[in-house]
Amino acid sequence: MTTPTQLIVLQRPAFDAITYGGMLMLVALMSAAWLVLIGRRSKRAATWGGAVLLMLVAASVAGDQLGMFSRLDVQPPAFVILAALSMGLGAAVAMGYVGSVGDELVRSLHVETLVALQIFRLPLELLMLRAAYLGIIPMEFSMRGYNFDVLTGLGALLISIYCAWTWRLPIRVIWLWNIFGIGCLLAIGLLAAMTSPNVHAFGIEAKHINSWVLYFPYSLLPMVLVSFAVFGHVLLTRKLLAQQHLTPLLGAYAKPEPADPW
Repeated sequence: MTTPTQLIVLQRPAFDAITYGGMLMLVALMSAAWLVLIGRRSKRAATWGGAVLLMLVAASVAGDQLGMFSRLDVQPPAFVILAALSMGLGAAVAMGYVGSVGDELVRSLHVETLVALQIFRLPLELLMLRAAYLGIIPMEFSMRGYNFDVLTGLGALLISIYCAWTWRLPIRVIWLWNIFGIGCLLAIGLLAAMTSPNVHAFGIEAKHINSWVLYFPYSLLPMVLVSFAVFGHVLLTRKLLAQQHLTPLLGAYAKPEPADPW
């Protein structure tokens, strides 16, 4: 008996230079930013981090070219396993369970720096909106559907601009933004599952199937960019919890340190 999943035919996303190049640019910029910040604390950790990123890129290319990510008969899907491991590793490092770089970043990075590192979610969501209009991704997965993560990126940008103008920002604003951003990541995870070829909650038509992440470079979205988002939120949560006894203004958390401009 034929199942609905067996009726789904996966197709490589239509090429769009802006979406394709924009994804690669965001991955490169965010990788460089985090590796520089990590390298200031530990050259060894930065080297390991760079090696992991290169392996993820290699796995993304191999999974695409060899067709491993697009196999619907393999459960659990290889892509899901790799993405989950990547996000889990990022969270574990940020929590301090793997090495000491997570603890070092919590101690040395300023709150507004951790917020600013999430601004990339604004251009990412704009790229995804373009991809949705071009039929590359389901409209449900964009801001025109049920993905509201653009507000996380916009909030990060506004907070960063405000912090550059004045120090006096209530820390509860950062808490609310952080919780909202984490909630968006959880919602995106649920939405990704609902629009996956195996679940296809919105239908089996190609326009409702979130298959673009099975192909390079879009597979780097969950494996690298979402992992960076998780990494940053965990670090920020630890930073806020560690300093919750201070005054409720961002300036109390972010006094510049002469030894480190970040």
